[in-house]
Amino acid sequence: MIVLDIVYTQTWRMAMKLGCNLSEELFELLNEKKVSIDYMKLCMGELFEPYLERASAYKPLMVHYLDHSERTTMPDVEAVDFDRINRFIKDCASPITGLHCFLEEEDFDHEPTDEEAIQRMKSVIHTFKQKLNVPLVIENYPYSTYYESRGNLKLTGKPSLFHELCESCDINMILDIGHARVTADHYQLPLEAYLTTFPLHRVVELHLNGVIKDNHGTRDGHEEMKEEDYLITKWLFNHCHNLEYVTLEYGGIGPKLAERSKISAIERQLTRLRRMMDEHEQKSRSGENIKHSVG
Repeated sequence: MIVLDIVYTQTWRMAMKLGCNLSEELFELLNEKKVSIDYMKLCMGELFEPYLERASAYKPLMVHYLDHSERTTMPDVEAVDFDRINRFIKDCASPITGLHCFLEEEDFDHEPTDEEAIQRMKSVIHTFKQKLNVPLVIENYPYSTYYESRGNLKLTGKPSLFHELCESCDINMILDIGHARVTADHYQLPLEAYLTTFPLHRVVELHLNGVIKDNHGTRDGHEEMKEEDYLITKWLFNHCHNLEYVTLEYGGIGPKLAERSKISAIERQLTRLRRMMDEHEQKSRSGENIKHSVG
């Protein structure tokens, strides 16, 4: 009798869901059935309140950015109104919610050691996990000398921080490719090499957008995605095996985003992302293990 050892790589998982920032332009595209999404992303605050009733037709609404004061190094986490947050999350049917994992210099009365900062972050995350009625996820934040000049500490750009927090706090993460590109460019690292040092098995959501390059270097800009952004997204589809949500962080509400909320750009990006996701799912279901490399 001949026994054959067959190695079969199964990459299939539940279908990823596609979302986008809430905007007037997105409403128009949806009304005209020019794009399809699985959820809208919004933030807490007065700016979004006039849109909630209209947006409710597209639930779930992904509640992401709670408030700038609510961050992983905040010194007064006991003051957070978790009842209000939980009511808002319930009204939106948000499946998860996230905190930006950045370290504000103003949150400490002295320059903290890495260990002091990490312990503060663990304490804040633990409190949020206990108080929230949905799973909490943490998001990587950009680091460069530009962001350091604005009060953000260097530790936030280290993938080892996310290994520590995700494992110690048993928490998953959002990977923002714009934020990652800022940090990788600052350290003159290839983006793919930088990303491989994150706990990719903990990534449940991607945030996708393009960056700005100016005299400050590379900055988070929430611009339209470029070809290099689509390439790294395709690479991440094949390396983030627990990925559930893919969020286009382009477009929004208010005058600051007027030039970054073009209806043609939203349609173009969502159409391409949906096609990429469908293609990836088809290949995954067939059991193919695709390796895609970014140059």
